[in-house]
Amino acid sequence: MNTSRMGKVPGDKLLGMVLCGGLSSRMKSDKGLLEIQGQTWVEIAINIINPFSDRVVLSINNTQLDSYRVFSDKHKLIVDTMPLSGPLNGLLSVHRAYPQRDLLVLPCDLISMTGDSIAQLVAKYESDSNHDIYVFQNNGRMEPLVGIYRHKALANIEKELTNPLPADNKSRHSAYYHVERANSFYLSVNPTVAEDFKNYNSPEDL
Repeated sequence: MNTSRMGKVPGDKLLGMVLCGGLSSRMKSDKGLLEIQGQTWVEIAINIINPFSDRVVLSINNTQLDSYRVFSDKHKLIVDTMPLSGPLNGLLSVHRAYPQRDLLVLPCDLISMTGDSIAQLVAKYESDSNHDIYVFQNNGRMEPLVGIYRHKALANIEKELTNPLPADNKSRHSAYYHVERANSFYLSVNPTVAEDFKNYNSPEDL
């Protein structure tokens, strides 16, 4: 499907966000800046979700700021601000910058993702206002980092994390944990497109 011909989602709804702030420890190189067929992985991710949002921002950590400035003329860089490790830091940092926006999220290393799969999730989000989070379920496994998070769900997550328990529960720092507890919709992935969700974590995966 040529996603460039698809209509834009109304601007007061979805904000596209590419998660770039991982450590890339197994790849031994910043995955977002790797190139394939003349495009960086970040650019591939941007092009996948751009047709479904009015703008796309890049979620990075503070060590990446200099190397990602090349993208800042078109895409705002949101540096992690939460005292958390992992992708939830990026999600909530972007939420803090845009507290009234619902987020369409895609990690930079899912370079096999297609607009067809994203379109199915967006269609569910647009037609169903009864859920707060929309994610894929691939072969029985939830994919919490390819999804749509309504701003009220992110506000609830932030509120929970800023109210520490007597004994802090480390699992609360996981996006998986919060998706399971929220009013979430799980879109089953057809086995014929399971390749869309392949993670590229090391050179051996390429």
